[in-house]
Amino acid sequence: MRPLKWLGVLLLVLAASPLHAAQVVGDVTTAIGQVQVIHEGKGQAVAVKSGAKVYFQDQITTGAASRVKVLLKDESVLSLGEKSRLTIDKAVFDPSEKKRNVAAYLFSGSVRAIVGKIFSGVGSTFEVHTDNAVASARGTHFIVRILEMADGTIRTLVGSISGDVLVQSRDDPSQSVHVMDHQVTVVGGDDRVALPEELSEREVEQMIEETEPPYEPDVAEAGASEDTGQTVLGTGGRGGVGNTGEGSNRGTLYEENDGLATPPIAQEPVSDITEVELRVLFP
Repeated sequence: MRPLKWLGVLLLVLAASPLHAAQVVGDVTTAIGQVQVIHEGKGQAVAVKSGAKVYFQDQITTGAASRVKVLLKDESVLSLGEKSRLTIDKAVFDPSEKKRNVAAYLFSGSVRAIVGKIFSGVGSTFEVHTDNAVASARGTHFIVRILEMADGTIRTLVGSISGDVLVQSRDDPSQSVHVMDHQVTVVGGDDRVALPEELSEREVEQMIEETEPPYEPDVAEAGASEDTGQTVLGTGGRGGVGNTGEGSNRGTLYEENDGLATPPIAQEPVSDITEVELRVLFP
């Protein structure tokens, strides 16, 4: 067969490859522990390592005591905490207009977003969706966490580390609030959006620590937490137990009751190690 004919066959094969045709939306900069991805149309999870490409519609998951950080093309950063699952649903970048339209869907766990400021032209959007909420931001540093309740319903916690985040009910966008620096809100299962409340500096640090690699689980702390009868959401909100960051013995605790959540408040130390627990109560 002639060389040109071989070249034509090769190009056809590459064009027919779903992964080749998929849009690259970013790169994995850090992968700690058990991190996997399912590429669109593949159906089988594969391990993710630092340096891997991230494609449009990739579904990224983290296991226990695991973290992953993704640098998107617009220089935004997504950091997933442990036991999290997220998909990149929209990723459109227009360098000439410095415009981007990005949407990620968080199924479980937690994600922290540092929204790049370069791609902030008119019409730019950056959103994180959950089953009951949408968090929209521009040039903002914020976290979204799924709170899974005992009755099977979910609530979505959205906290701003810096900047303005518009938080709306997914089914009723008229239910909305603006969350500013060091504030937090919770979207309930009944579409109500709680008024924002203030976060302490330590509470903000914990929000960062629970999604920031590297991460070293504290087995002793995990065992102690299992006996409290409370849900530890430093683990990404899946009702498990864990540590919120390297060198820390702190967990983020929430009680599971009916109604809307109130924001975290500091608790008294329970050992000779100073601890701060974030507790959201559902009256």
